[in-house]
Amino acid sequence: MSNRRHRGILLVALSCGAAIVMPTPAAADPPGLLIAPSPFDFGTVQPGSKSAEQVFVVKNEGSEPAAIETVALSGADAGQFEISAGADTCSSMDLPAGGEAGCNVGVVFAPTSAGPKSATLQVPTNAAEPPATVALSGIGASPSSPPSGGGSGQPPAQAVAPARPSNAFGFGKVVYNRGRGTASLPVRVPGPGTLLLGGKGLIARKGPGSTLVLGGAGTARLAIVATGRWESALDRTGRAKVVASVTYTPTGGDALTKSRKIALVKRR
Repeated sequence: MSNRRHRGILLVALSCGAAIVMPTPAAADPPGLLIAPSPFDFGTVQPGSKSAEQVFVVKNEGSEPAAIETVALSGADAGQFEISAGADTCSSMDLPAGGEAGCNVGVVFAPTSAGPKSATLQVPTNAAEPPATVALSGIGASPSSPPSGGGSGQPPAQAVAPARPSNAFGFGKVVYNRGRGTASLPVRVPGPGTLLLGGKGLIARKGPGSTLVLGGAGTARLAIVATGRWESALDRTGRAKVVASVTYTPTGGDALTKSRKIALVKRR
């Protein structure tokens, strides 16, 4: 007697020449984890300090529940990034299928030396598939070179330029107002500075007085309101996808711009 397996069917050949056809259960789809945002650049951070925390949202878009194992950082510069204490709700979680529920992982960039750094955030499951990943990057700021010596015969002073303030900011979880078809985008900043909202398909802040002045570290919430043909599509179909482009300029530092896609929904 010999067995031959085909997709969904088991053929059992008997010694008398007859065959028995036995159906076999179809294999379940592996969990489909999606992580947002991905990839993510923390910007420039002074060695010895930390960036603002970035929260990554993990959802299971597959058809089967996902048993998440321990979330971890990997790569040559994994030690330059940290999973924030108490900010990992994914490890050891059973994430239901369908993408409705999710979990969060908070990560900060904490360089110990100057130069570009990169690592990978890994979210593994008990499935045979490779873990879901996010590419992380950031730059450790470099101090300027000391000035050359004068004519006094003394060695030059080891002057160190003042540290440039960090421009690493992050987005929080978007809050939707489905009655109005608008949204609120949380923006976390590490210190005082200004925020400017632009983008595609939304009402942007332009002209004098358009910047939002921030007095210190914290979270600002930007109103996302569709305009033009995106507003028309929202009124007609109840859905519109816009792109928010946010520029953060720390006081005395360099500007950094990041974008976030937002799917607005309006009850009709």
